[in-house]
Amino acid sequence: MRRWLILTPLALMFLLIAGAAFADGQPVATPIDPTAEILHYDVQSTVPTGCFLGNLNAVAWNVTGWFTGQEAYKYLFHPWDNCDCQWGFWVGNVHILMNFAPENNYPYEFDCYVDLEDALWDPAVGCWVPGIEDCVSPLFTVTIPQTGLYDIAIPLGEFCDCAFMDYWYFLSFHFPDPMPGVGLIMDDSPTPCTVYNDWGAGWTDLYSTFSEIGNLIMYAEATCCDVPVDGDDDSWGKVKSIFR
Repeated sequence: MRRWLILTPLALMFLLIAGAAFADGQPVATPIDPTAEILHYDVQSTVPTGCFLGNLNAVAWNVTGWFTGQEAYKYLFHPWDNCDCQWGFWVGNVHILMNFAPENNYPYEFDCYVDLEDALWDPAVGCWVPGIEDCVSPLFTVTIPQTGLYDIAIPLGEFCDCAFMDYWYFLSFHFPDPMPGVGLIMDDSPTPCTVYNDWGAGWTDLYSTFSEIGNLIMYAEATCCDVPVDGDDDSWGKVKSIFR
């Protein structure tokens, strides 16, 4: 059963960390101030260069009971929303915010992997939906030393090429094993056709099922790059398929 808890608001919003530790070929779990009850994670202030893709909103919900095994989540984005690149972008590390409850045994270990993929327009539902996987990381094991809220960073960059700016994409996190006592972190701005979940029954728009809560906090570090294939107007995934 899917359950959620709202995080109690304070009068002020907190910057969670002064500097972030980002993945360099290995997963990184960065602890976030556990005393802050309403949280504003200003990601862009922690890294002076580059751009960020995905959801950087303030945190409002800790959603529990969602990791039942073979679980996957996707977040829709357009690179122009946060990156001022002329031609293309390159994804480095993919991040997700997760909460680890006191009743777990620590250190706590779990496996996951990430991907970047094309979004496909589905006229039947009027939404961008998950499409072709463009690049996929290997399976990583993440170690959490103690209870609390964490920013989980998984490296994807060495498995990706330069992607076109003019298309919609999804960031994805995949969790193969059940994880009791672990919560996903959401904002307070639910948006249709933005966050998708698959727990074994195919991709579902979370807004259609849980519209009273917000969007998943998931984002990626990115940098500008050259056009993958000069002068071609096809999607990145379609262009890459020509050379497979």
